[in-house]
Amino acid sequence: GDSDPRFSNGIVDRDTDHILCQPIVYPDGGIVAVLEMWRREAGGRFHEEDEEISYSYLVWGGIALHYMSIFINLNKQKKLNDFLLAVVK
Repeated sequence: GDSDPRFSNGIVDRDTDHILCQPIVYPDGGIVAVLEMWRREAGGRFHEEDEEISYSYLVWGGIALHYMSIFINLNKQKKLNDFLLAVVK
C-alpha cells in the first residue's frame, strides 16, 4: 500500500506530500523526540535552506536542554547541601 516503514504510525494527513524530520537530542546524545514538519503539495518541497533553519532551531533547543540539565543538577546539589547543613547543626 502507501505505508512508509519510517513512520510506524503512518501519515495521518493524506494530503501531505513532503516531510522533514529532525531529531531533538539531549546533550549526551540521547534522543528526546523528533521534530516532524510536513507540507502539502501547494507548499512545495523542502529545500536545503529549510533543513538548515530547522537545524538552527534544534541547536538552540539543545542549548536550552543543556542549561535545564545544569539547573536540575545544581538544584539537587543545593537540596543535598541544605539537608547536610541542617543535619550538622
